[in-house]
Amino acid sequence: MKFGSLYFGSLFMILFACSNHSIENKAPLETVQTELQKLAPVELQADLSHLTDREKQVLHKLITAGQIIDELFLRQVDPRNPRWQEQIQGNLDPAYLELFNVMFGPW
Repeated sequence: MKFGSLYFGSLFMILFACSNHSIENKAPLETVQTELQKLAPVELQADLSHLTDREKQVLHKLITAGQIIDELFLRQVDPRNPRWQEQIQGNLDPAYLELFNVMFGPW
């Protein structure tokens, strides 16, 4: 397991040190898709009909705060992450961006 994490981490560090064309060469799409397949997406659902308007407002603010915390964490992991995220967005297959977002950076 450690070897896999080390390999995957090295793969992404190399990935972001290179141009987009090199990213695809260093981290083939198949490898990225294989890593994504190891993760199980979960959709959370809840019945919010019993909440008051005020409670719904609080819930919305909590979700907004969570999104801000995610952005702060992304920058804490590595200050270059927002730049790398922009480089991936629109330039590569969406799988690269999805994995980057799940991993909060180039792991």
